Amino acid sequence: MLVNRFGGELSLYPNPPHGEFLIDLKETVGYIHLEIMDMTGKVIMSETYENKELLELNLEGPDGVYILRIESEGKSAVIRLIKN
Repeated sequence: MLVNRFGGELSLYPNPPHGEFLIDLKETVGYIHLEIMDMTGKVIMSETYENKELLELNLEGPDGVYILRIESEGKSAVIRLIKN
């Protein structure tokens, strides 16, 4: 994990994912924005969600290293994902 201002309120599993993974925010959050980027900075996915606690995502694309950036109500996290 690179930066996590959610503290223990954020879990991501499995990591490394094989494609599908879950983000558990531990409580329902009114607004969540996330981006997944490859190592060149190209945005692979950009989504906004409302009133969610658990996000089920699918990381498409080749195996490799990706960066997940998530923001929600003044909190943010930047997480390195290694897809294999």
